Amino acid sequence: MAILKRFFELFVDNLLPEEPTVKKILQTEASELSRRIAGAKQIEQKYFRPIFSYQNEMIKTAVWEIKYRGHRELAKKFGGLIYDHLLEQVAEDAVFSNFKKPLIVPIPITSKRRRERGFNQTERLAEAIIEKDQNTNFEYLKDCLVKIKETPSQARSTSRSERLRNLANSFEAKDPEKIRGRNIILLDDVITTGATMSEARKTLLGAGAKKVLCVSLAH
Repeated sequence: MAILKRFFELFVDNLLPEEPTVKKILQTEASELSRRIAGAKQIEQKYFRPIFSYQNEMIKTAVWEIKYRGHRELAKKFGGLIYDHLLEQVAEDAVFSNFKKPLIVPIPITSKRRRERGFNQTERLAEAIIEKDQNTNFEYLKDCLVKIKETPSQARSTSRSERLRNLANSFEAKDPEKIRGRNIILLDDVITTGATMSEARKTLLGAGAKKVLCVSLAH
């Protein structure tokens, strides 16, 4: 099944022409992308660490392609940029708060959503990070956090408080013994209001995580 699924993805990618913005991204060196794209505005809560501004057209396009088409090359490229950012961030945190060899935990989606979409876009970003890191600075823990409740699209919610109510008790720590006492980087593609990350972070801390930083490609 995995081979057939990968074959289908390659077929679709080759059948549908890349839009100009995607071509531009893929043809641009990673270091140049970092220079061109504005950084995200800092969120009030210090544990939120978004990297790029979602207002940038290349970021909007990349997020859509990764989220809805599972674009592997874009996930690999931006996963690499997240990795470079994390190396700097973790180096600082390791000195000041003993934030060493953290686990990377992607925000999960429900089994229903995975069946519909065929993949979890945040896992693809995490896999790109670990592929580049080779388990030197980070560990990848894919299934320790699960989403157990289907929630309305967060884009339809009008306020952060409404989003938090929708998301209440929607995550579960599957393997608390793997989480207890560990530093964690909770990874997502986009932070909007932060409601999803906040609820997932609360679940991980409740399972015994030492410290949880919420990192996203964009905000």
